[in-house]
Amino acid sequence: MPKEATSKNRIGKMIRKYRDRNELTQLDFAKQIGYNYGNFIGMIESGRSVFPLAKGKWLEYAQAIEADPTEFLLYALCDVYPEMEPYLFPLIEVVKKKSK
Repeated sequence: MPKEATSKNRIGKMIRKYRDRNELTQLDFAKQIGYNYGNFIGMIESGRSVFPLAKGKWLEYAQAIEADPTEFLLYALCDVYPEMEPYLFPLIEVVKKKSK
């Protein structure tokens, strides 16, 4: 697993967009998903840290930001494993079409 987030940082952008839309601070959002500190959210949003897929909380994050869970997971996989993007991106397009 890479130690730094990719430049695309889709998950960080999704979280930030949700927080802005709902006027939540990083700490507010962190508490919403069960953390007591917002620094980690800031690191994900800024791209200084990759999304923690290994912790198994991706579904909680997806639900918290009201994202399609499958789309969220596929974007997270692309961010964490950029070499998989050519294989995963077509699946993302299929998920987007089905959710419309």
